[in-house]
Amino acid sequence: MAIPSLTPYVAPDDMISLEDCSDLLRQTGHSRSLTTLRRWIAEHPDMCSERRRGGKIYVSFSDILVVHRDEVRRRD
Repeated sequence: MAIPSLTPYVAPDDMISLEDCSDLLRQTGHSRSLTTLRRWIAEHPDMCSERRRGGKIYVSFSDILVVHRDEVRRRD
């Protein structure tokens, strides 16, 4: 009996611009500025995926959401 080969699951790319990320967080009631988001990326390099294209910074929205959750909990 042959074992079928498995195709590894690849998560969809959720990279969005830092500006779009800030706009989406504004809807949570716990908005954060671009400066704060840049600081979080610097403080959590192991958690925040970042890419630069054409002078814009793109971040993984799911990574930022995890950091956002932790930071909001810490502040409250």
